[in-house]
Amino acid sequence: MKFSFSWLVALLAGLAVLVGYFVPILGWLQELVVQVAVLLASFALLAGIFNLLGVHWNRVDTGKPGSGYSILLVFSFIIPLITAGLDFWFSGRPMGYWTLWAFRYIQVPVEASLFALLAVTLSYAAARMLSRRLDIPGLVFFVTIFLVLLLTSPYISVFLTQFGLGGVRNLFTQVLAAGGTRGLLLGVALGTIATGIRILMGVDRPYG
Repeated sequence: MKFSFSWLVALLAGLAVLVGYFVPILGWLQELVVQVAVLLASFALLAGIFNLLGVHWNRVDTGKPGSGYSILLVFSFIIPLITAGLDFWFSGRPMGYWTLWAFRYIQVPVEASLFALLAVTLSYAAARMLSRRLDIPGLVFFVTIFLVLLLTSPYISVFLTQFGLGGVRNLFTQVLAAGGTRGLLLGVALGTIATGIRILMGVDRPYG
């Protein structure tokens, strides 16, 4: 295993956080490392934001293809700053009338449109999957999408509620969906643990 200073820093930081969970007396060291990591992540986030805006502004300035989307991205970044500034100027709080207005009439419609597009995309993907390969996983995927879209429809929900079948809707949209979500979260957790172990051992070195 090739030694490097970056790997040593990553190893010591990871061990400090890990040991802090099992040795309470070293909790201060864990908290210090986490605070430094949060501070560095904040500066990295700011650097990423300025880099993103610079890249898209350069695309607009040079007239490259897709510059219209870049204009939308720049405006979507500027509008929340303006609304938060107006709220802070008039009410002394960053969250007020103008921020709620932007959230209600801009962000909520955009999110609703994205969710509607996601439903259509999943349905189309399921149909193409069945047309190419008809097997049990494909059928389970298609039936799951069909039932979730059907049972979450407001008209079907009212119909089921009137006939006392609301529990059927809750079974699919809450119980089974919650089980699937927990399974995904467990997979993410196991993958994160495996990745952390590989980084501590120096097998993976995403830091360079």
